[in-house]
Amino acid sequence: MTGALRKMTFEVETELELTDDQNERVAAMVMGDGQVDHRGGYVDEVTGQTHQLSKVHFTCNPDMAVYGSDTTICGIDGMQLDKTVHVVLEDEAGNRTGLKAASGKIKASWHFGVLFEVDGGVWFSGRDNVDGSSREGPQTTAASPILRRVADSFTDRPGTEPMSLREHLPAEGEFWISDEDEPHVVSVPWWGSYADEPEAGDTYPGRSELRAAEQAELEGMVERVRALKADISPVM
Repeated sequence: MTGALRKMTFEVETELELTDDQNERVAAMVMGDGQVDHRGGYVDEVTGQTHQLSKVHFTCNPDMAVYGSDTTICGIDGMQLDKTVHVVLEDEAGNRTGLKAASGKIKASWHFGVLFEVDGGVWFSGRDNVDGSSREGPQTTAASPILRRVADSFTDRPGTEPMSLREHLPAEGEFWISDEDEPHVVSVPWWGSYADEPEAGDTYPGRSELRAAEQAELEGMVERVRALKADISPVM
């Protein structure tokens, strides 16, 4: 599945007296752990069928329970709940799936690295594992094992309002990238600047040297992308 990202909108139905903020937090919980993908798709592990999220039931009513809907939630803010809370996903046809029995249709994977722009396109250079080394210098380099182009449109959390990456580049951090024909950054646990100039008055030891080293690596990333593009360009 491809196409531009869109903000996910769905109803949270509950008999509990939740505020708008609490309803939004329930929605964020549903979208946050991979049971529902960033486009609202999920697979029911019981039936194997794929569904599109339309409504979420957040309820203590046992009559609403389905396989995988039970949770260990015992309260929200100061509200204590003495019954089991069930979270049930519902599609437009009324099919219901317990949250724990759902998995996102489109998968996304964690990566660490740098997002940067080359000739109008956005690229990612990095890795999919934790680097446990204590070496000094840039943590992401031009030789990082993963190099892939990603879409400009991204979300800071799955299903939220899409934004443009170009306004924030280059940036280094942790990113969840979708497995699509056109990969998207769908969640950003954290990120920060990369290869930028130290601010006036910044006297942190080694800051200038680190930024210079990052700039050299960034130039190498750009060269690597351009070489890749040259290799795959058709011969005229």
